[in-house]
Amino acid sequence: MGPWNSRSPWYRVLVLPVAFLLAVTGLSAAASAAASCEATYTVQQWGTTGSGGFVASLAVRNTGDSLWGWTVAFTFPGPPGSQTIQNGWNAQWIQSGTQVTALSQSYTQPPNHVLNAGATMVLGFTATWQGANPHPTAFTLNGVTCRTIVTATPTPTPTPIPTPTVKTPVNPFLGGTGYVNPDWTANALRSASIVRSGTGNNQLELRIYAVAGTPTAVWLDRIAKVTGPYSSRTLVDHLEGALQQRATYVTFVLYDLPYRDCTSPAGGGELGSPDGLGRYRAEFIDPITEIVSRPRYQGLRVVFVVEPRSLASLAVAPFQPTAMCQTAEASGVYTDGIRYAVDRLGPLPNVWLYLDAGVSHWIGYDTVFPGFADRIAATVRGTARGMSAVTGFALNVADYVPLDETFLPDPYRLVGGQPVHSSRFYDRNPVFDEGDFSTALLNAMTSRGFPSSVGMIVDTSRNGWGGTYRPRAPSTSTQVDTHVDQARIDRRTYRHNFCNQAGAGLGERPRPVSPNNYHALLWIKPPGESDGLSRPPILDVDDPNARFDVMCSPTAYGRINPAERTGALYEAPAPGQWHHDQFTMLVTNAYPPI
Repeated sequence: MGPWNSRSPWYRVLVLPVAFLLAVTGLSAAASAAASCEATYTVQQWGTTGSGGFVASLAVRNTGDSLWGWTVAFTFPGPPGSQTIQNGWNAQWIQSGTQVTALSQSYTQPPNHVLNAGATMVLGFTATWQGANPHPTAFTLNGVTCRTIVTATPTPTPTPIPTPTVKTPVNPFLGGTGYVNPDWTANALRSASIVRSGTGNNQLELRIYAVAGTPTAVWLDRIAKVTGPYSSRTLVDHLEGALQQRATYVTFVLYDLPYRDCTSPAGGGELGSPDGLGRYRAEFIDPITEIVSRPRYQGLRVVFVVEPRSLASLAVAPFQPTAMCQTAEASGVYTDGIRYAVDRLGPLPNVWLYLDAGVSHWIGYDTVFPGFADRIAATVRGTARGMSAVTGFALNVADYVPLDETFLPDPYRLVGGQPVHSSRFYDRNPVFDEGDFSTALLNAMTSRGFPSSVGMIVDTSRNGWGGTYRPRAPSTSTQVDTHVDQARIDRRTYRHNFCNQAGAGLGERPRPVSPNNYHALLWIKPPGESDGLSRPPILDVDDPNARFDVMCSPTAYGRINPAERTGALYEAPAPGQWHHDQFTMLVTNAYPPI
């Protein structure tokens, strides 16, 4: 645990106004003033000779009277169906054949339907093309033709190869504060109110208030969370919130690969289909790239955790075979999707990328670890910038493994003639905690060609394991299973249980870590957000792709070890939904205590 030791800082709750910048339906506004305009259309294109995608930016300058409500229109020159808008921003976008219309929005905050004389509005969209991608040359504002400037930057490959550079600072978490997600804070404060009006537990209520302003990561696990429409904040809203908070960094999790989390029956996501990779590129990664690259966000350090449970799932798939993992492996969709995300986002000067590297109870086995390290190295080596393409690796994402098994320091120590790692709980996996795992992974990665500056971040949102059942001293038992059960910090009934685990607690509060290769402890999985449905009838209206996994049922036995219960909590909602009972349990069992 050595590199992760330190005291945690306090964070303050900030309440912000935010804006939704995209709508899919709406009504156009009438304008009575005289219109005159100048339109600048800029395109960045990629793809093969027969198909591809592009990001378009359309800056419209009003050279006439001030307008109350506006409509911009143009025509794609290609045949119908050859140029198709996927997502847009800062307007209501409507496409009918080759005709495209962008309408002002009076209901956004702030509204953008007023276009003053001399003002410029910047609209944009992502689109796909087939055959060719000729650019529109005529634009109108409220029916009046604009003077037009077209700037095209076609690229024959998805991303131009940049000059390798080391970003400054190497550790993006040093010297600043993280973004506090107002949605998470609101849920935490709502739980505090429930506690106050229910049990009246004043101490628990005060503990909730103490952590309600903690930075947590934001999960981008569906396209709607990037460009909308979505029932809560989108990517732009969170970035705007970070600016309003004057945060130094904001952390996002990319989690929308086709066939994602392939070892779980609840996996697959929204893109589990033959065209999933194309949609992942054009509708997910490309809009994220365009948004984050906007000039107003260049002062923010934008951190991405790249695709949890992807490469790690393929590493353990031979031992937990599923049809979905076989499809993901055979198609190369995980590798190709990750490389595309890294190539598009990595060159941006305000972006830091941490590739998910699993968790010790999956990867620590001698039969898994070397091949997994080779898989990660091969994936990153195949990107445009090679081994310098990622900042580092993320560990224990959405899992529960402690930073340090204090009373079990040596996995090979003999107890009753048996090595400790041969116990029922560890199942011959010699890597007991994320401290040891991060050190082993760092050594493996640098030996495979990653630069010496590569760093580690660890999710500590639910690995505290405090409370009355936390051991206070080593075991004196000479029976190996009893010895381990009495001494281990991790109190799960079985180490591979992963869904809404009973008895867990908040871990170390988010903070940077000063040793060069150990960058930060973070709350990547927001505490209190469910891992999955505890019973099939509970549905998520925002995510029809949410499925049931028996590992989330508290009455079931485990899929991996049928002799052990799942250890899951009751009445858990769909993944990502707020679970009050889990949150109050995590606060109660926090370690270090609150």
